[in-house]
Amino acid sequence: QKPYQITAQAREVFDVSGAGDTVLAVLGLSLAAGASFREAASIANVAAGIVVGKVGTATVSMDELRMALEPSVGALAVKQKTLSDLIPIVDRLRAEGKTIVMTNGCFDLLHVGHIKLLSASKKMGDLLIVAIDDDDSVRTLKGNDRPIINAQERARIISALDCVDYITIFSTNDLEQVIETIRPDVLTKGSNYTTRTVQGREIVERSGGRVVLIPITDPVSSTKIINQIRGQQA
Repeated sequence: QKPYQITAQAREVFDVSGAGDTVLAVLGLSLAAGASFREAASIANVAAGIVVGKVGTATVSMDELRMALEPSVGALAVKQKTLSDLIPIVDRLRAEGKTIVMTNGCFDLLHVGHIKLLSASKKMGDLLIVAIDDDDSVRTLKGNDRPIINAQERARIISALDCVDYITIFSTNDLEQVIETIRPDVLTKGSNYTTRTVQGREIVERSGGRVVLIPITDPVSSTKIINQIRGQQA
């Protein structure tokens, strides 16, 4: 038979440790599930490409593999979870010794400050969960003329960021329940907060976690941007 060449998808390589093990494991599993040699090799190649994009000896999740194999599924379909969905996910990751990071906010008009917060938050651990305020919560926190972008669309925008692993939409009144359920190892907020004013701090610290304030260096906010736009339109 003619050899079949599989083209690798170009990606940033952080660590090749475990890539060969990933190929063998996924190849064997795919063949056992009834895939042809060509299909199994292609799936294994995709799985290895995901793993080398992580630091250290890492694994590839079914969600990651599914999203890579079926781009039409979209990041939101894979990343957005209910609180109930997240329970077995965080339990499994915690059992694997992974560090779970969580942050929360409205993210109504994503800007550079949000990007820096989320990127820095991901660097604090292995997995970043972002809790997004629902529309009623944003209205309560920001005023009756907000949100500008509804919760589902805000979740779709956040899901496009590689640094974000999972997203859940919540009501402000339920934030402590969300934190209690996820029990993050690290809870992050911007440095415009103080440790004492971070909601859920006591819950996190009681379970052995910590609160980290991410330095804010850009004097930008969604509210300022919105007010500036409205001023120009007046």
